[in-house]
Amino acid sequence: MYLLLDCTDPTFAPLFNIIGLVIKVIWWGIPIALIILATLDLGRAVIENGKDEDVAKHRKRALRRLLYAVLVFAVVWIVKTVLHLVGTLGFTSDVDVNSWETCWQQIF
Repeated sequence: MYLLLDCTDPTFAPLFNIIGLVIKVIWWGIPIALIILATLDLGRAVIENGKDEDVAKHRKRALRRLLYAVLVFAVVWIVKTVLHLVGTLGFTSDVDVNSWETCWQQIF
């Protein structure tokens, strides 16, 4: 896998800093938003009328949001795993197939 940019070039440092900041905001923001929204949903269901059907509906919505949050976290893990597997398949070429790891380290 050949990248069109040199990850060790200092001119790309601001770009890598921005990408790293966006990923960290997503990693911290999603759990916080999930906790707040789930609390509001379940609290609203109990305060409005407290019926079991409404509480179950809001619980289902909170679990669906939890699933979406896990999927967002899984995207980074899946991409990293797939790129690592492709890099270790044993292709012989003059191009460094693990050059993505250098960029990943620069981002974080």
